Amino acid sequence: MPSNNHTLTNTPMFTKKSREDFKCSTCSKTCTSAHGYINLITHLRTNHPAYLEDASQAAKNRNALRLRVIDEKTRDIFRDIFRWCEWVVVDRLPLSFVERKMTRKNAALSPISKKTLKLYLARVFKSAEARVAEELPPSFGIVVDGCTFSGRHYIAIFPVFNDPDLCSGSPAQGGSDYYDDTDCYIRRFLLLVLCPLDVEKDLEAQSLFDLIADTLSRYNRPWGAVHFMVADNGSVNQYIGSRDGAITMIGCASHRINVAVNDYLSDYETLLSKIHALMI
Repeated sequence: MPSNNHTLTNTPMFTKKSREDFKCSTCSKTCTSAHGYINLITHLRTNHPAYLEDASQAAKNRNALRLRVIDEKTRDIFRDIFRWCEWVVVDRLPLSFVERKMTRKNAALSPISKKTLKLYLARVFKSAEARVAEELPPSFGIVVDGCTFSGRHYIAIFPVFNDPDLCSGSPAQGGSDYYDDTDCYIRRFLLLVLCPLDVEKDLEAQSLFDLIADTLSRYNRPWGAVHFMVADNGSVNQYIGSRDGAITMIGCASHRINVAVNDYLSDYETLLSKIHALMI
């Protein structure tokens, strides 16, 4: 990314404290520059000879979507684009919402077209996907869960792995998976996919197997990277866990508890039915 004096002093290398004072992002020294940027550039050349490389890297780190940040006006435009994306996603609105007459009349954000919004939503998705791929370790387990809402079934796939950075304690004598801090949780979960399934055929074992395989390929991970799968004990998941070369399946603990409770209460089915009738 090209770095001119205006970009260096207003974006990655300095933080503006007042009209004339700028704080260096590298050494925290405050520099005064009442007219132009000569004092700031002199400071960089004198104290930070590699400032051009540092500015380029800082711009990349602060701009994951590779949007060229030029000046305050441009930053305001990109901020409004982000707020449009946030508004539509959080409130589950159609993309055409941004082009409605009443929306543009009452919104304090810069106008945006549906086509432009779709473009930046795709960029946000690609950026998030790349970030998840970077944080996935070479090996992990996956958790597969599903739910039905308003007649539509959804499948979510989460990788699970140990991340000692989440814990401030130190490993105990029991092994690296145990820490002396009882409030320390080192298992980390990420969301790989949340997929709606519209037709009954999509709920078949082969479809779910293909979904897992496609999801792993999107994040450049082979089957060998997955050491186990946690899911309920339904026939579909059991089929996936029993296939040749498939990953080991671990039944979900909450599902097993639910099965055990139902088995225990089966002897009291008549009494429970009477109680249920009275409650209604």
